[in-house]
Amino acid sequence: MDTSTLKERAADISKVADTLSDELAQLHLPEPSFKHGLVGALHSDAPDSNASAARQELLQKLDEYRSLLTDPTLHLTPELASASASRYTCFSVMSSVHSVVRLGIAETFPSQGSTVQDLATRLNLRDGLVRRLLAHCATHHIYYQTKHDFFVHTAASTVLKENEGMRNWILIGAEELIPATLK
Repeated sequence: MDTSTLKERAADISKVADTLSDELAQLHLPEPSFKHGLVGALHSDAPDSNASAARQELLQKLDEYRSLLTDPTLHLTPELASASASRYTCFSVMSSVHSVVRLGIAETFPSQGSTVQDLATRLNLRDGLVRRLLAHCATHHIYYQTKHDFFVHTAASTVLKENEGMRNWILIGAEELIPATLK
């Protein structure tokens, strides 16, 4: 896992923001603002450019910084973490976390980490299913992939493993909220 300090992360964010600003200046484009919005060259459907690459990198670093400063239990419940979380994000995370809990992955996941194959064998599940669930959870900082097919705990996954109340809340919440969300 990345062990950068807050200041090191902030410095990285600042460097990427400077790069984006410089790229926009070279293209004679204004920086994004709440008054004028996002310039066309940075829209998600715009052609690839150094500016769009810097924008994507900046968004990724900002997301990681925000995640680092978020209570681990809120990674499990994005609808509580941010009022601005999209319904898709909430449903997506809830679906994966619910599956990890329902299938016993959360409770069974070893403290020292595990290969996909070992965990799948222990739970009598398909490797591909376990791999997809852990990989998706890892994109939301729930588990962390250290190498191919090997995952370790994060603070959020540790909460799932150690807190039966949280696991039960996830099960009940998902079973009540997922059908309502799909209506």
